Amino acid sequence: MEGSESIEMEDNAYIGSAIAGALYIAAGIRLAQLRARTGQLPELLLSVCFLLWGISYLLFAVPSAFADESLIDPFFFPANVISQAGSLACAAFTWKVFRAHEKWAPVCFAGIALCLVAGAGGSFWEQGWQSSSPLTSTWYWLEWTGATLPFLWIAVEATIQFRKAGQRQQLGLCDAMVRNRFLIWAIIGVFWVTLQLIFIIQDIAWAQSHQWPAYSDTLVGILELTSIGMVWLVFFPPAVYRRWIDSGSPNEIAAEG
Repeated sequence: MEGSESIEMEDNAYIGSAIAGALYIAAGIRLAQLRARTGQLPELLLSVCFLLWGISYLLFAVPSAFADESLIDPFFFPANVISQAGSLACAAFTWKVFRAHEKWAPVCFAGIALCLVAGAGGSFWEQGWQSSSPLTSTWYWLEWTGATLPFLWIAVEATIQFRKAGQRQQLGLCDAMVRNRFLIWAIIGVFWVTLQLIFIIQDIAWAQSHQWPAYSDTLVGILELTSIGMVWLVFFPPAVYRRWIDSGSPNEIAAEG
């Protein structure tokens, strides 16, 4: 049976999804604890984002964990809605951290929210609990656009700030770790955009054959786990990592000279 083959193919994939979900939840809890100490909005937004993504990943893993294709629609739909809510929190993070005083930023955020809500609502109106297909549904592409823009936005903003931080660092006006955080966020944003592109490939393959390309699950797992690890470096860098980054800063080199 074709459906049972697809579930069997994903038997190992659900383990990676469950691990990613658990790590996102762990990161969300740590950020919530950090926010309790600092009272800062960015930590709150990312905490909400990661907690929602973690729950979403665990829900996505359920059908494969139980090898039951009948669970796909009941679990994938709420998992997708929760995931998009997390993406919206990610967009809010980018807005408040990088463009808090720009008049166009809330408009951009509202546009992302509109794409997500309209896309998810249109898909539900068109397909019900079943996931919409990239081959037949305009709503799919509207929702995908809304889910991808937050990641593209954070990649662009972090890249801009990384270049500016490099100029300030040469003048001794920027800490090496601050510049490094911008670089990490830029890379994370690129990874997340890449994941969205892989999801298109998976969704097209699923619409055609009810199977995902075997390599896609491996790529998703690598990108997800690497991204989570990099997020930890941003907020909870180990001392050895901080020393390594600081050792290459102009100020440190000048002091050693």
